[in-house]
Amino acid sequence: MIRRLALATLLLLGLGSPAGADQAALDAEARAALQAFFDATYSQDPARVAAILAPEFQLARSDGTGHGIDYAQHLPTFTKAAEISDVLATEAGDSLVVRYRVKIGVVIDGKMAEAVSPRLTVFRRIDGTWKVVAHANFARLEQ
Repeated sequence: MIRRLALATLLLLGLGSPAGADQAALDAEARAALQAFFDATYSQDPARVAAILAPEFQLARSDGTGHGIDYAQHLPTFTKAAEISDVLATEAGDSLVVRYRVKIGVVIDGKMAEAVSPRLTVFRRIDGTWKVVAHANFARLEQ
């Protein structure tokens, strides 16, 4: 009872804010950052992709392969645009970590990837723009 009263007092005084509203705004910002990353990758333009990657960029795939900043030179082929869902973002300072699911058609190194899979993408704000630091793609590749 005392906890509820204390929380209500903080909210009335404006010293607290509903976490749900803050989370929804953060998730929306994360979706926009993800969409910029997917749009750059869909473009198949290595310069456009390189421009959205942080210098320390790393990519990891479910089969243990990956890329560093050279990812812009080894882009996958898309057969269907991404449908992003289940976004959950966390932010601390200039870092944004986003866990989500994606439904997509993509061919990686000549192998079709699983259509629906979880992903994890980490961004760092550089000069006011979210740049991709790390991307983990958990989609299984066909054998």
